[in-house]
Amino acid sequence: MPVRLLYLLAVLAMPSWASYNGYNYRRSLTVDHTQVPNTDQTNFPVWVHISDTTLKTVANAGHVNNASGYDIVFASDATNSTPLIWDMDYYDGTNGVVDAWVKVPTLSHSSDYVFYVFYGNASISTYQSTATSAWNSNFKGVWHLPNGTTLTALDSTTSGNNGTKGSETATTIRIAGGADTSANDLTLPETTNSVWSFGDVSFSGWFKTTADSKKVFWNQNGTPLLAVVVGDPAGQGATAHKFNVYERIAGSVIVHNGTVTVDDGVAHHFYFTWASAGGTNCKTYVDGVAEISNICEPGTINTSSGGTHFFGTMTGGGIDEMRLESVVQTADWVSATYNNQKASSTFLTVGSESASLAAGRRADLSITDMKPLILLLFASAARSHVIAT
Repeated sequence: MPVRLLYLLAVLAMPSWASYNGYNYRRSLTVDHTQVPNTDQTNFPVWVHISDTTLKTVANAGHVNNASGYDIVFASDATNSTPLIWDMDYYDGTNGVVDAWVKVPTLSHSSDYVFYVFYGNASISTYQSTATSAWNSNFKGVWHLPNGTTLTALDSTTSGNNGTKGSETATTIRIAGGADTSANDLTLPETTNSVWSFGDVSFSGWFKTTADSKKVFWNQNGTPLLAVVVGDPAGQGATAHKFNVYERIAGSVIVHNGTVTVDDGVAHHFYFTWASAGGTNCKTYVDGVAEISNICEPGTINTSSGGTHFFGTMTGGGIDEMRLESVVQTADWVSATYNNQKASSTFLTVGSESASLAAGRRADLSITDMKPLILLLFASAARSHVIAT
């Protein structure tokens, strides 16, 4: 049997070779389970960062067709049959850089999780996911503060609690940009949808500063009034240079002191959690490690309208990837989040590119992939032998 005919028959026997559900290229993405401590995490937003020439647009000698990266999609299976949900934070088609937040239904702490990115589909002209759905209902605000060039303070969740930008400028803090707040606070005014009116709360993000006595976040209404600060900006006796918490009740301020020096000009990840029911309900984490764990006044962060909430001034630096959640996140969630986002992260491994036959080549065929072709070759050889004898 002619080789070309065998090849054609093999292709017909394996239609998945033709394309990955319309996309020409694929890479595996593997989460290292050792970076997810102790417990599984559900609906976890995995930061996917890829920088590779193949992720450039076709116009820049890459494999992505759409200038906005709309033909970059994520799925849980190797054939692109089960799409995941993602929020595309940043795409640079000139240099081949992708920053996306992909919602993983279950992230295991005992076995690696593998999912896939697909790209290269000339028929795609619109965004193929719903960005706000990448953030579950616990997220009341997610501010990416992109993109290192043109700063926006838009909220990526369904809450639509967009920030009010003043003299802040775009900079690079940690993930695809950040806000330089050296000269001014970034404000988040109370909105009619009562985004800030709930009990349990987690607030997190990245900050960088070279100066002591700076405010990271604080709110004006509710009981108690809470502020997360660097040092002692209000002169209340907090420890200098550390990541501290102010708690104001009935006109008096209680100080909760941290121990890690954070005004060193290095980007630090922080998490602040507060449980409305009381108990040991006031906790902080710096770079994934537990810090403060104290008793704070129970109550509600904010139940009145007209309050203003701030992301604070940071001399010589700024803030990035700020999040507000209506749940007290666990230490395991906090640690996995930091492991995913830190500069030296080994959380995610990006596999090599494989191409479908529709892309004009296929260099990654396994024995399993080749099975139909092998069977055809054996059948052809057997038939030839019978004819010859």
